[in-house]
Amino acid sequence: MTTRMPQEIEVWYIIPAIRREISNIMHEKGIKQTEIAKILGVTKAAVSQYISSRRASEVEFNTEIKDEIRISVQQILDKKSSAFSEIQRICKLIVDTNQICSISKKINKKTPPNCADCIHNKMV
Repeated sequence: MTTRMPQEIEVWYIIPAIRREISNIMHEKGIKQTEIAKILGVTKAAVSQYISSRRASEVEFNTEIKDEIRISVQQILDKKSSAFSEIQRICKLIVDTNQICSISKKINKKTPPNCADCIHNKMV
């Protein structure tokens, strides 16, 4: 298995998982998959896969991140912010709170336990 850089983890795992959470919350609120797809800039098929957990299921967020994603969804629905801006905000929060480390360690099985490269390099 190849070790993934933090930026790869973000692009391949974290951003899709954020989209999955946004899709699920919007779906719970009764928003149609077509509208969710338009808001997120993805296909309706992608939204369907997010909702059915067939896509982006490798990463689970803690309660703090899930709560922030709920706030983001409301900001998007109230048209106070865009999905792009909110996804960026959540990504930054994941890095700033060092949660990128636990996600990276789950994906990169050979990550040393004391690894803190993401934090020291202040990615995003």
